[in-house]
Formats: sequence, C-alpha cells, structure tokens
Amino acid sequence: MSSSSQVAESWISAFCSLVGHEYFAEVSEDFVEDDFNLTGLQSQVPMYKEALEMILDVEPEDDYSDDDDEDEDEDLDDDDEDMRDAAAYRRQERRHMRMASDLSVMESSAEMLYGLIHQRYITSRQGIQQMAEKYEAGHFGACPRVYCGQAKV
Repeated sequence: MSSSSQVAESWISAFCSLVGHEYFAEVSEDFVEDDFNLTGLQSQVPMYKEALEMILDVEPEDDYSDDDDEDEDEDLDDDDEDMRDAAAYRRQERRHMRMASDLSVMESSAEMLYGLIHQRYITSRQGIQQMAEKYEAGHFGACPRVYCGQAKV
C-alpha cells in the first residue's frame, strides 16, 4: 500500500494513543466543532484559535505578513546583492525561530484545550457511554487486592 493511499491519523487519535493518555476518550469532532461546548475556554487557553485548528486538523492561516520584509528590501541598494541576501537570510531565520517557538506553544495549548474539552465531553451522554465501554473493557485496570477478585477499577 502506498503512503499516498493511507488515511492520515487525526490529531485526536494520535493524542489519545500516546503513552500516558490511554484514559482519554476520543472526543468526536462534532462535539469539538459545537461552539456551545467550547463556551468560556477561549479565555483559559493561550493561542486558542490555533490550538483548536490543530485539534481539528485544519490548516492554519498564515498570520505573518511579508509587508515588513518588502519594506526592508526597498531600503537596500540594488547594487548590494550580498547585503540583500544576508538580510533575507536573517529574516528567514527570525521567522523560523518565531514559528518554532509558536509551534511548541500551540502544541501545549492544544493539549490543554483538549483536556478541557475532554472534561466536558465525558459528562455528556456520548462521553459517559464511551467511558463506560472503556471501563467494561478493563482499560483502567483491576484491583490488586485478593478479596476484590480482580474487580475492574
């Protein structure tokens, strides 16, 4: 099977399959997309919009404008190619550093936002059903005490 025919795993599925995240339920995208379920979360999560886009696997909008870059290019003489190349390289490095730091903040914000959404989801009818299925399947383990008879926890 070629890599182009494989279906990409969603952010939610990937997050829930990480080690230590086995207790998380996979929240449906319909629940995440419903604004009512997200009420009040915007003030609690930094970079809320970007984090939500990451969770929903939406391509982020490019907020970085190239207007500043064009202004810097106009200030340089046309004769000085080396200086222009060096300035372009520095701009590209700054943009790369800014994007790398933003990405780590976005990832942690997405994890925080998913945790908050998960809290709300598992109190919904669908979430309770999903958590009950996890309990019945023994996802949370069994009591180690002898007299418990391996009761599910």
